[in-house]
Amino acid sequence: MRRIVFGALLAAGLLAAACGSGSGVRDAPTPTPTTPSVNVVIGAFVFDTHGCAACHGNRAQGSVAPRLGKIDRKGLERIVRTGPGMMPTYSEETLPDDQLEQIYLFLQVVGEDR
Repeated sequence: MRRIVFGALLAAGLLAAACGSGSGVRDAPTPTPTTPSVNVVIGAFVFDTHGCAACHGNRAQGSVAPRLGKIDRKGLERIVRTGPGMMPTYSEETLPDDQLEQIYLFLQVVGEDR
């Protein structure tokens, strides 16, 4: 009788070890993001609140001022800081670099639409 109990316990232990300690449920694949990043959303907000949308349109499609497509980061900074033509200038105090970066990211996304 002892041999049967010992054998059953040994078999159960080996079976449990062979199954592993995992739950048997595979990790779900990481979904591809379909929503814009937080910085892009903030960039759209900053674009609007600093008055850019009033002249360039809410999606930078152009209105009174030219449309803005994909622009390189240095070019955007130069334009924003020097304000060519009738465009107002935005100092780093008025429009900090982190907000300028968020506008840049926003423009990269809306520039893809064209």
